[in-house]
Amino acid sequence: MKKQIFNDLTAQTLFESEETQTKPKGVLKILRGCVADFKPNRNGRVYPRKLWENVINSEYYKDMIKNKTLFGEADHPEERLELSLQNVSHAIDKIWIDEARDQVWATIHILDTPLGHTVANLVEYGSHLGVSSRGAGEVKRDGSVDPDSYRFMTIDLVCRPSVAAARPAVIVEGEDPNANYISDEELNSILGNYSSNS
Repeated sequence: MKKQIFNDLTAQTLFESEETQTKPKGVLKILRGCVADFKPNRNGRVYPRKLWENVINSEYYKDMIKNKTLFGEADHPEERLELSLQNVSHAIDKIWIDEARDQVWATIHILDTPLGHTVANLVEYGSHLGVSSRGAGEVKRDGSVDPDSYRFMTIDLVCRPSVAAARPAVIVEGEDPNANYISDEELNSILGNYSSNS
């Protein structure tokens, strides 16, 4: 199998903006939400659970998290897999598998960088940005990405995710830490409105 470099836009539900949480120095906003699931996306690719388990348990991920250098960019680079410091808009603080939702979730810090300010302004404007994993690996005949060959780099923020419903909404957190979670009915309503308008 030929190894491919690819970027995939894989968020499935809503992001939450944690406005009331104490933000670390250099952070404009904190987002938290789904960044992937285990279903086929618009590109026909499936990122299985084992792939994300490998990512979370990898030395690369652990080292980047420990050193606060798992940066991402606003939009994908055209033909570059590596990270570029001058293009950083955010940092991934943590990635985990949310067992209850059967999804991959992350906490993302929008940074006080030129592109971070662009992203923060878009969020303030009300833009529902998508997310996209960036990596390289082999794609099997069934469309699934081989977990053992996949090389994860980061998660980027994008305008149009490969999954039609993957437009995370930013929800301002209130005093109640559970207030920023929306019900399944609200989520289906939002996604239904999106689908009917696309």
